[in-house]
Amino acid sequence: TVDPSHTAAWLERLSDRALSEPQSYELAIAGARSGFAWELRGHTADIEILSTSPDHSLVATGSDDATIRVWSIAEMKSVRELVGHIGPLEDLRFSPDGNHLASAGTDGNVYLWDVHTGIGRKLSGHKSTVRGVAFSPNSRQLASTGEDGTLFVWDVATGTGTLLSQRSHGWRPVLWSRDGKTIIAGSFDGSIGYFEPATKASRLIAG
Repeated sequence: TVDPSHTAAWLERLSDRALSEPQSYELAIAGARSGFAWELRGHTADIEILSTSPDHSLVATGSDDATIRVWSIAEMKSVRELVGHIGPLEDLRFSPDGNHLASAGTDGNVYLWDVHTGIGRKLSGHKSTVRGVAFSPNSRQLASTGEDGTLFVWDVATGTGTLLSQRSHGWRPVLWSRDGKTIIAGSFDGSIGYFEPATKASRLIAG
């Protein structure tokens, strides 16, 4: 039996939001199996968000210091620092194919990072804090949500963005359906929005 409690406690020390992330349990299990008991330091302020690569070989952390660090589980060290945002990070997600990392910040920008080279592209469209990012299951599209009530879908290959929603209440968490046809987002007013990028169809369920 693998006891992930020590790794889970380490994650919680990193950020008070760490254990709320969907990957936290898997990361704690992987850490316990590999003897993961080191504190990896590099950020100069609170870590707000973390994400694990699909193969669990990398952990990405986003901080209030406006930087992202990519850590190697095998090497137990930071292997890359990603600099581009000019404010705290709000969300961070690896693509399902593991080739890209998307970040959202209080600066109103989305960045799309190449995991292998560390090169980032700024995706501009939101006018205030970007709250959520999510890749489509095939890794070809990226959805992002903002406090300004906008929801964009971006083409990963070209960086081209399409505005799917503009409303007075901001959007927060976002995810894709398993078939990749629908984007689901939660709003500040308690509503849930369903969007189909291919047809531009949408519907809102009031909270």
